[in-house]
Amino acid sequence: MGDGREIPTLLLDADLRFFGAMMIGIGLVFFWAISRVETLRSVIYILADAVALGAASRIYAWIAHGDPGTAGVIPIAIETLLPVVIFLTLRHAGKDVGNVSK
Repeated sequence: MGDGREIPTLLLDADLRFFGAMMIGIGLVFFWAISRVETLRSVIYILADAVALGAASRIYAWIAHGDPGTAGVIPIAIETLLPVVIFLTLRHAGKDVGNVSK
């Protein structure tokens, strides 16, 4: 214990498993909502905002605690770019829907 490494606890293990399962659930809801984009557009925006907030928290942890390495930078890149792509795609899809209905 004196070498600077911390031993993960059972609570940390349980939390990581819980949040991993939550991410799978959010991903499934995301795909479900995207398949019904016309009626669930606001749900998609809320989920994309949640992903962006997660990216912001990872970036904060990077600043506060140092470089997370490649395994930490890749999720940051994905979680930062994905909401932007979703917002732009929904905006573009909204313009297409508006043109079709006129």
